[in-house]
Amino acid sequence: MGVIYDHAPGLWKDASPGGQGLANLAWQSSDAWKRADFQSGLRHHYGCESKFWPQHNLVEGAAAYLVFESLQADGMLDNRAGEQFMNRFVASLQSHLPVVALWTYGHGRLINLGQAADHVSYRLPLILLDSRSHWTFEEELLDEEEPELVASVKSEATQCLNKELVWLSQRFRRISDALADKTLVDTYTVSAIARVRYALDRARDVRRLSVAQNTEVRCKSFLQLWLGEAIEKARLEQDSNSQFYEHDPNVFKAVEMYLRYAGLQQSRESKIFREDMLEDAVASLLQAQDFKDLQETWLAQRHKLAFLLAHRPSCLFDKAVNGVPLLSFTEEAGVFTSDIALNLKELQESTSIDEVMESLRSALHNILTDNANYDSLHMDEEVFCRDRNLWLATRDILTSDVVHSCGIDNVDEIRILINEQAKTERLPSHSSLQGLLLLRCAWNLCDLFGYTAKTYKWRTKISYALIMVLAAVVVGITCFEAVGSLEAETGKVLVLTLALTTGALKSWTSVTNPMNKWLKLRSGSVMLQAEIWKFRTRVGSYASSKQTSYHMNGERAAERNLHDMIRAVRGTVLESSALSQTSFYAHATVSIDAERLMDKDMTHYQVIAKHGQYRGRQSHPEVPGGGDNHHSPASPEDYISWRVESLCCIFISPGCLSTPVYC
Repeated sequence: MGVIYDHAPGLWKDASPGGQGLANLAWQSSDAWKRADFQSGLRHHYGCESKFWPQHNLVEGAAAYLVFESLQADGMLDNRAGEQFMNRFVASLQSHLPVVALWTYGHGRLINLGQAADHVSYRLPLILLDSRSHWTFEEELLDEEEPELVASVKSEATQCLNKELVWLSQRFRRISDALADKTLVDTYTVSAIARVRYALDRARDVRRLSVAQNTEVRCKSFLQLWLGEAIEKARLEQDSNSQFYEHDPNVFKAVEMYLRYAGLQQSRESKIFREDMLEDAVASLLQAQDFKDLQETWLAQRHKLAFLLAHRPSCLFDKAVNGVPLLSFTEEAGVFTSDIALNLKELQESTSIDEVMESLRSALHNILTDNANYDSLHMDEEVFCRDRNLWLATRDILTSDVVHSCGIDNVDEIRILINEQAKTERLPSHSSLQGLLLLRCAWNLCDLFGYTAKTYKWRTKISYALIMVLAAVVVGITCFEAVGSLEAETGKVLVLTLALTTGALKSWTSVTNPMNKWLKLRSGSVMLQAEIWKFRTRVGSYASSKQTSYHMNGERAAERNLHDMIRAVRGTVLESSALSQTSFYAHATVSIDAERLMDKDMTHYQVIAKHGQYRGRQSHPEVPGGGDNHHSPASPEDYISWRVESLCCIFISPGCLSTPVYC
């Protein structure tokens, strides 16, 4: 079942008395809708001619409708409540459903540009569909036999983008000029911005591949990289994206080029409307010689004046000759049909044709002047470029990482994009840079806890072994002294010395408490490993409350939980085991500190880091095929393969040599 939202003014013509379809049935069943009067607001917004009013009807089928009154206290129309609700409602859908918006064609005045920018600001995927043929820069260059330019385009991202933007600007101009020859304008603004976005994405990808350093890391997937290499790759990609979108002047050129092109189309449309329609109709009307000629010319030119009369009727309705209005307005059947005509019958009886023509000339001249002034203030390409809201909305759409571009005829690519953006798996393809840094910090602590725990383990075992040996020696000396095999004085000295040594050893053991430190550190290492695997499998507190994994809110929550858990485990282990009184705090566990100390204490970190936390310092030269790289999100099968099986010991049963027994 679909959910459709609409504004009551758009349904008014089909809903109110005389209307047809489901909208009228809904209107009849709603007393509040019946009491609302939209006529004054519709007239003010769309003109007095009801033919220009919006005419929507409810669609039959399984759908839930949300209809907004959109009416202010003074009777004027205001759609902001409905639009704000729509944005928030769609944003809330991401908690339960995948949300992907497809946008194509467009509108000459960029009416929906701000709405699309709001959609993107909620981190909702937007796919721009170019409804034209998805022409490419290289194909046209090859047609022009310029292979050396093609080679430079493929190798240098900045030059590529600069040349392609110039080429796009020329291509848009050719389209605009071809349409202008037929008295048409290009209103496919979404197709234009989709093509500009496609050029930006290609230039960004070329820049990524053109960086000479760390090329091998960039080309590998995250599954083929150890944790340290994955962090480096994520950091390089993040820096590349931010530098490209924030510092490349060509991005701002792309925004200005697009707005200038849209403004040019709007300027041409207003010029065609004013010069080819209004001025022509007014010139023909003012050439009338008598009332009959005026009536015939009015009827012949009325289709050109209809829009003007509907939206600026007061300029003519307020005009009167000898107290007789120039125009008459008739309404039939409420608001469904209306007609604007010259009041010739009364004018003929009270005034002359010269007076009528002079009054018409004055009124129409004022209308044309007002239209020209309005176009210069609102319909010029420079005005579009100076509009801050349009500029920011365009930049957000062109630079957001949730926006994608595709040709409308490329069905396979559209299907792939939708499947990628609307995926319902709970696991992301890879962790973000922040998640990778948290994993490295957790593995650092885990390895450090384990490494230090082994030290205290051996101290514990050696101290207890020494105490037992010393106790046994004391017993032996006592026995030898009793049987006379050892002199009494010598025996006393030895027993006293061994007793003092045993006491000192027990005192040292009691003060340093290596066994408690060993157990606490070992427990902390195991706890951190458990939390790391919970995070990698996204279960427990790291499971997103959302049913879709595309949106980053769930990932941010999981990363916050991992961060809090790392701090909690670290604090618990260090305080409960009295490690604060030792040099344990001198070890760097945060990634930045560890990286800074790597060169000073290379051997130490090569011994401690066992999970590939740092590039070139992992225990294996490369990730084995299908092996664990210690950072990739793990499916249930991966968890069994990487975690469970690695902890199992395989024994051969004496009764059946071929039967493995897992413990």
